[in-house]
Amino acid sequence: MRNFKAIAVAAAMLLSLSACASQNSADAFNAAFESAPQVCDQLKASDTAKKVQVTGEFGKEPKVSVPAGLNSKKFESAEVIKGTGPVIHGNEEVVVDFTLYNATTGKKIQGTKYDGATPAVLHLLPSAAAGPDYCSALAGAHQGSRVVYYMPALLTHAGKGIPSLGVGAKDSIIFVFDIRAVALPRATGQAQPAQNGFPAVVTDKDGVPGIVLPHTPAPTLKTTEVATLIKGAGPVVHKGDKIIVHYSGMVWADGNTSLFDSSWQKEGREPFSSPLNDTSLIKGWVKALDGQTVGSQVVAVIPASEAYGDRADNPAIPPNSTLVFVIDLLGKA
Repeated sequence: MRNFKAIAVAAAMLLSLSACASQNSADAFNAAFESAPQVCDQLKASDTAKKVQVTGEFGKEPKVSVPAGLNSKKFESAEVIKGTGPVIHGNEEVVVDFTLYNATTGKKIQGTKYDGATPAVLHLLPSAAAGPDYCSALAGAHQGSRVVYYMPALLTHAGKGIPSLGVGAKDSIIFVFDIRAVALPRATGQAQPAQNGFPAVVTDKDGVPGIVLPHTPAPTLKTTEVATLIKGAGPVVHKGDKIIVHYSGMVWADGNTSLFDSSWQKEGREPFSSPLNDTSLIKGWVKALDGQTVGSQVVAVIPASEAYGDRADNPAIPPNSTLVFVIDLLGKA
C-alpha cells in the first residue's frame, strides 16, 4: 500500500529527509496544533541565513542570491516569509517545495517542480546523530512559511563533499523550503456519536487507536460502510489528492484480536502517504476518505470486492476477507 515519498535529495546528504471553508474552521484547525508538544528544538534566527537574498512569491520557485564569503560553523535557519497556518512542532509529516543551492558557488543543485503535484514529504523527528536536522530547522515555522536553512560543509558532509551533486569538500549548502502543509500527529476534532454495527475503536493516551471486533461473523456487504468517529476541522480531501494518514487494519473474523498492518507500529511511527485513487489504494479506502476533512478519524468496513478479493498472496489476509480499518486523516498535500 505504501507508494508515495517524493523527496529528491540524495540520501548521502540527507542522512536520514487548501484552505478551509471559513475563517472559523481555519481557526479550529490551527488550534488543533497548539496543544501538541514541542518535539524538536527550534534553531535560533541567524545572521548568516538572513544574509541569503530570497525573492519571489511563496509556492513558486524562488530566486536566490548567496553573498560571497558566506560562512558559519553551525546550522542556521531564518524565516523569510512568515506563514499563518498550523505550526510545526516535530513528530509530524510536512509537505514542502524546496530548492537546494551550493552556498559557496551560489549554483542551484536541485529542487521540486513547484507545480502543486510533486512536492516532497518530510517526516520530522529529532535527529539522533550529527548532521542536518530538518526538524529543528523547520520547528516553529508555520504552514505558508518560507525558510532558509544553512548547512556548513564540515557538519553536513564531514568535509568530504558530495561529488554527485557537484558539492566540493569545502562547500556549504543552502535549502530554501516552502512549507505547503503541516500534518497533524493524530486525529483531532469533534467526537461523533457511535454508530450501531461497527467495531469499537479504543484510543490510548497517546492517541493510538485499537480495534475491538464484536463476536460475530463478518457482515455481508456489497460496498464499503464508513463511520466518522472524529470530525476534523481541516480542508476537505477529494479523490486525486495526496493524503497523509495513520491507519490500522484487521480482518473481520470472530475471535480475531490481531492487526495485519498498522502505520502506528512501524519504525519511527511514520505516517503513510499516497495519492487517493484506485491505482494506489484499494477501492474501499478511496470510498472511505473521499469527502472527509483533515483531522477526522473514520472506521471503514470493507468487503473483499473492494479490498483484496480472492487473492492469497498475503498470509495475514485470507482470500475473500472483509477488512476493518481505522484511519486518522492527518493532512493532504
